[in-house]
Order: sequence, then C-alpha cells, then structure tokens
Amino acid sequence: MKTGYYKNNPNLDFDSLANDFIREFDELKGDQFNFTFSANDMLHGFCDIFAEILAKEFNPDYQVYSLLSSSDGYLVHCYCMFFDNDKKYYIDIRGITDDFEEFISEFSDFIETEDEQELLNAGLIVPWNFNLAKQNRDYMMGTTFEKELVKISKEIINSQKDFYNPEQLKEQEEIEVER
Repeated sequence: MKTGYYKNNPNLDFDSLANDFIREFDELKGDQFNFTFSANDMLHGFCDIFAEILAKEFNPDYQVYSLLSSSDGYLVHCYCMFFDNDKKYYIDIRGITDDFEEFISEFSDFIETEDEQELLNAGLIVPWNFNLAKQNRDYMMGTTFEKELVKISKEIINSQKDFYNPEQLKEQEEIEVER
C-alpha cells in the first residue's frame, strides 16, 4: 500500500512539489547568503528535520530511524517508520510505502544492499538519536534558517496530510477488498 508520490499517479510529480515550496534564505550562522530551498532538500539534506516534525507533531506513533552509509557510517537518510499489525510502513517527504526496496532505491549509491534485514544486521538502520541530532545542528539552532525549515516541513505536511496519514492506507485496502 502506498500514498503520495509512491503511488503511480501521473498527476503527481515530486519535482512539482519542490517548486511549490521554494524559499529564499538569507541567514545561516549570521552569514549573509542566498540559499534556494526546495522540497527535494527534505529528501536529501534536511530529511532529519522533516522526519522529526512528522513524528513529533503529526503522528506520535511514527518512530524515527536513520539509514547510515555502508562505507563510512554517515547519515544517508532519516525517515519515519510505523507498524500496523505485522506490516512495516516507511514514511518520508514522498509519502508512505510498505515497499522497502522502492523506498530505499533513492539512496542505493550509498549502500551496498537494498535488503532491509542485511542493513539492520550491519547496524546501518538505527533509531534516530534526537539529542545527537540537536548537537550536530547546533550551528543553526534558533536561526531564521532552522525556523524556516521547520515551518516549511509543517506546510508540506499540512498541505498534503493524506500523503502522511496511515488512515489513507486503510481506505485503500478497503477499496481493494471491495473490488
């Protein structure tokens, strides 16, 4: 089951979502510069902030995990996961999917396998450490930049709640059962 950009819907284009949420930033660590932000940055770059907002403010049942690089152990992707009965679901800015290989294929350049169990066994999928994340983001804590990232995360989630709502999966299942 899938929601959002994981569904095969020709009317949905992740790049168009990126265009809808472009912002200009002029502050980071007090330095003046311009930074063009897109929703794609929430997939590659600030996925941790998006996942934290998703779990803390949208669905407290979501657990935040991180995928680490096979070669050096650096963060590749931060995302949410939840369990419904015996089934796992993976959530990031693209929506919800139960297909781990589809979910992880975006990051295949950084990992040696797309097999979830192998990644777990190798210690490359681990629960997100919120305290460590705050220390690593200390350089931008309280800046306009960080506030905008949080604000944009909330805007994206609130503008497309169905993409991140597990209830949509249940509705899809009911429709498929009726067929």
